[in-house]
Amino acid sequence: MSKQQKQIEKKKKRELEKQKKLLLQREAVTKKRQHDNEEFHKDEKVRKLQKQMGDLSIWADDVLKKVPDATFAQLQKNAKVLKALEEEYEEEQKKKRELNGQLESNGLLTLEDKLSQVNRSVLDGGILQEIPKQDVAEVGVIKANPENS
Repeated sequence: MSKQQKQIEKKKKRELEKQKKLLLQREAVTKKRQHDNEEFHKDEKVRKLQKQMGDLSIWADDVLKKVPDATFAQLQKNAKVLKALEEEYEEEQKKKRELNGQLESNGLLTLEDKLSQVNRSVLDGGILQEIPKQDVAEVGVIKANPENS
């Protein structure tokens, strides 16, 4: 090859390397911009959801004001039942924690040891005792607007 051809090939090679380097730089900038754009859209979705949640409480107040008396009374009953269920759940959890604390104070740390101890204590007591039935809330369906039916 002649000297001129070698120079032309070197020049082409340098230009290709420059183009590759420039392309890599552009890709890096593009990736960063895309990442920033995705983050912006995620933040925007969160802001919209927070705004909707704030609007939801206002909306709920407006709806409750327009609810018929029968429906409102049923909602109050439901709230009382829910409160009673929450209290019952808390009592059960307290009893479970106390039993667990007693078992651990007796030196039983693993679940298997605790279960075997509970089974032994039940069997030592003789026949399994029936669990007494508890008062249960009665649930019924009341139509809000019976005249529309």
